[in-house]
Amino acid sequence: MARLMLPFMAYAKGDWLQVLNSSIKGVLELVDPTKALRRNKYLDFLVNYFKLGEEQWEMYRSYKQKKNEVKKVDMVRNIFEQKRFEGEIKEGRQTLLLLLPQKFGPMPPEIEGSIRQLTDLDRIHSILTQFMKVSDWHEIRQLLNGPN
Repeated sequence: MARLMLPFMAYAKGDWLQVLNSSIKGVLELVDPTKALRRNKYLDFLVNYFKLGEEQWEMYRSYKQKKNEVKKVDMVRNIFEQKRFEGEIKEGRQTLLLLLPQKFGPMPPEIEGSIRQLTDLDRIHSILTQFMKVSDWHEIRQLLNGPN
């Protein structure tokens, strides 16, 4: 737990790489790999806390390269990218579920079910950009079922 809490402890701004590394190392060593959901949640917390952008990922990758530990960086980044992608899909579905009834009234259950099953982010974005142009649930149904 102490390693996971490292980001909250006082450290010099220039030491963020070492703090991040120690925190990730602690999660990878101490959380049972068979409990992937828990491990990924902890890693996601760390990555979000440190607000790693492209430049920071490259700095961290270079730091780990010096230690011959690049595989761990790539694994953590893949976990983060997957979680971010899943979050965008969830957010897009929630946006549709919130906005459509405001425009058209009560949502038909089959449309709600179709929206909850959407997993294609491009399709979600397409529907979000087009929904203001449509005038009823029938056209929304066409957007959900038809080609982009």
